[in-house]
Amino acid sequence: MADLAAARLEVAALKAELEIHIRNYYVLDAPTISDSDYDKLYFQLVDIEKNYPELITSDSPTQRVGALSKATLLPVIHSLPMLSLSNAFTEKDVQNFEIKLEKILS
Repeated sequence: MADLAAARLEVAALKAELEIHIRNYYVLDAPTISDSDYDKLYFQLVDIEKNYPELITSDSPTQRVGALSKATLLPVIHSLPMLSLSNAFTEKDVQNFEIKLEKILS
């Protein structure tokens, strides 16, 4: 049970920290950490939630896409779909993305 209690505390701390960074990035347009540092925190939370699925809640940053954005941003309609690198961290990840693009474009 001690592990679950520690995980619960870590999840609460990570959620709170991630929410601050989400607000700074999307709402205030003033990020305070790098994307890489944010991803490390986010994936720490993902790992804990994988090990303790009972700690997953609907308000978790891992359970939603996007966030509120700065009110001055206008919507943009793209003529082609915008694709994501899907958190590419290694050269192999980028190569896989390139393969995906080649398939779509051919």
